[in-house]
Amino acid sequence: MTARLLLAALFLTLCACGGGGGSTDNGSDSNREVVDTQSDPSTSIDPDDPEPTGIGDSEDGQDDIVDDPDEPESPKTYELAGIYCSCGPTTSTSSSVFNNIEEAAYLDGVLVRIPWAEMEPSPGVYDWSLLDQQLVKAKTQGLHVTFALLNGYAAPAWLESEGADMLDYIFRGDIPRRLPIPWDETYLRYLTNFIAALGARYSGEEALQLVHMTNSTTNGFEMQYFFDAQAEADFYAKGYSETALVNSWKRILDAYNQAFDDTRMDLDVHPVLGSPTVAEQVVAYGQASIGARFGVFGAWWSRRNAEVAYPEMYNLLLSGAASSFAGVQLVGTASTRAYNEITREDLLDAIKFALQSGIYYIEVWNQDLLNTDISPQMGGFHTSVNNAIK
Repeated sequence: MTARLLLAALFLTLCACGGGGGSTDNGSDSNREVVDTQSDPSTSIDPDDPEPTGIGDSEDGQDDIVDDPDEPESPKTYELAGIYCSCGPTTSTSSSVFNNIEEAAYLDGVLVRIPWAEMEPSPGVYDWSLLDQQLVKAKTQGLHVTFALLNGYAAPAWLESEGADMLDYIFRGDIPRRLPIPWDETYLRYLTNFIAALGARYSGEEALQLVHMTNSTTNGFEMQYFFDAQAEADFYAKGYSETALVNSWKRILDAYNQAFDDTRMDLDVHPVLGSPTVAEQVVAYGQASIGARFGVFGAWWSRRNAEVAYPEMYNLLLSGAASSFAGVQLVGTASTRAYNEITREDLLDAIKFALQSGIYYIEVWNQDLLNTDISPQMGGFHTSVNNAIK
């Protein structure tokens, strides 16, 4: 048995793997909205919640995982593992690498999301200062970085004056937003030019472990579109088809592949307007064209979402884990009254389930990373994640 299979077998033995637990996405069946961490709410712990149990047999909650000494280890050039902070976005007034992040001793890295509009304030003029600052802060604290360009509503407003077709929509019931049509040629030309410049500056950066590739979507980070009836009708009227959207994604994947030719890259998978086809075709293209550097990411992660809400997307994650790597972002936080609150039991179960599924890159909300009530369990998970690539 390989070390990875041994890890999975141990977790299956330790955990009761029933179907319950986890949090489902909010919204309709066709367009469930998942968490988009756009803020950094303060921690709020419910003292009446039961204490979570450990995941292993040791007193500190860490598993004793022993690799098979007779099993030779194959080199895994693009293996990716770690506990990363799903922190708020970086802007001119906020930082993803927050000041007391060193208090989370089991942390490997930070997700840094920066709006495209802040990185290209005018056509062809690039401002790298925010990402430079985040990389310096992360390296000072011994952390890796995953980068995501916030797109969609966070794309530059000047795209419209340059001729890009735009769509108006309402976000989360009452927030008016606009996004570029993802198959619009002006949008794609400026985006692919930006990606080329981004890669010319940061490809080969040691601290940059992963790039989440993004397109013009409703929250600018994940693949899905959650529109009201009017916006969905407008989307179709502007030429939406699965083929048009898949071709847009192919252009973006090609641009990232050329710009970051030695960097791991992935993208979030979601059903698009109720169908898994776009996600399935885009993942197949990424696996064929990029190969082992391409992974699959789920920014909606809980056991229930994987088993009930998004089984086709879960299958894509499994295919990514088998061929290269897969990663997840927890669907909510257990440590504060935030947009998508989950229980501590659900949080711990979601991480166990990720490890059982061969997924070792896990983004956890910053409130949970600093919650001392679950530190022993999180420390155990961190040990297991790091053992997975030894």
